[in-house]
Amino acid sequence: MANALQQALNRIGREQGPDFILTIDPTQIVVQPPATTTVADVISNDSGISEILNIIAFLVNPATNRVFGTIDVTKSIPTNTAGTEHDVNFDVTGGRSLHTNNGDSLFAAAGTNLPFINLDDFTGAGSGAAGADQIIPQGILKRRGGGATPGYDFTANCPPHGNRTLTGVAAGAPLHANTTALLSRCVKQMINILIKVREIFGPQGWTALFNQVKSGGGGSKHIKRTHRQHRRRYSSKQY
Repeated sequence: MANALQQALNRIGREQGPDFILTIDPTQIVVQPPATTTVADVISNDSGISEILNIIAFLVNPATNRVFGTIDVTKSIPTNTAGTEHDVNFDVTGGRSLHTNNGDSLFAAAGTNLPFINLDDFTGAGSGAAGADQIIPQGILKRRGGGATPGYDFTANCPPHGNRTLTGVAAGAPLHANTTALLSRCVKQMINILIKVREIFGPQGWTALFNQVKSGGGGSKHIKRTHRQHRRRYSSKQY
């Protein structure tokens, strides 16, 4: 009996548990397609990992860590280019660049563009009597069109992302409804991506992927083959 159980555990990749895999009610993790009117729809059912992590970083990075080096220059467009369409929102004046003026950050000073969320207790992280409202930067979102230069228009009437303003709250206060809605969509889309990862990589899911990446073993060929088999069904940007 013990051998049969061990074989079953091996077959489904549950040697070290958990023994049971629960499903999630699909109705609880629905993320609607992009719309044109609310802050919440910034994260949509086509949002990938980088877009979600960008929003999380924008919401939770401490004020003192929002400046100098926030932008990963190895994975971003050149920040040492002066006069880009992003400059108007990020305190860059006089034709200077995000690199020279902001130290590779979207923010010029710790006292401006304060964070929104204390991730330990999910309350407001604003400073003083009230937190400052902030526009969600177009440059940290997926390009979905609009404006003369697609993806770079910050004006209020430019769909789908225009001037999407998050409402700040005092430190320790409950989050404003638009921030809560945005965080909810981030969590739902992260769950959807995790489910796709588990589907793609089989019974052992993330564990198998993590072990192969960590060891650099011969199984990497299997991962590449699996990726090829699914690339028509799932965008590689989703995982």
